Amino acid sequence: MENVKEPVKKLQAMSSLTEMSDIARKYCQLIDQLETSSASETWIKQIGQLLPKLHTAIVLLETPQQYSYSHQMENDDVRCELFMRLNEFFLSDQHIWPDFDKYDLKLHMCESLAYDFTDMYFDLKRGLELLDIYPNQPNQAASNWRSSFFYHWGRQLVDAEGWLYAVGIGDSNANMADFSSIKTA
Repeated sequence: MENVKEPVKKLQAMSSLTEMSDIARKYCQLIDQLETSSASETWIKQIGQLLPKLHTAIVLLETPQQYSYSHQMENDDVRCELFMRLNEFFLSDQHIWPDFDKYDLKLHMCESLAYDFTDMYFDLKRGLELLDIYPNQPNQAASNWRSSFFYHWGRQLVDAEGWLYAVGIGDSNANMADFSSIKTA
């Protein structure tokens, strides 16, 4: 009976990895396709719906035996450019901020969202690159995603989900008052 369980476990692990890579690819594509000049209600809803799926996929991802994290810091100019693009989008999106009058809080939330999304983007992209570099060793990507999630972007994912929930993305009953106590200076 023990011999039967092992292939089933491997199949489940590959299924989790496939799901994770599909979600990571979709996330990176959405970020790459962002056009700040045409802020889109569709884009923000898509990303808002994808984050809980990303959260579930990373938590369910099988942790490989060798647990390593190869953090690769991207070029600062590239990171800064993406951060600025995301921040500009979040500041200008009227679907997020239709009647919001607390500019300091809005500015803080936009910067925080842009920072969170930027970090998640580069860590997810790194895992996808590892899948391309080591196609016969998918555990490289799985290990990198799991460890980078716990060491780097896990809290950012939770924060991003919370911000989007607070501004009503995906839930029409959300309330900005949930974040009114945040210090902005």
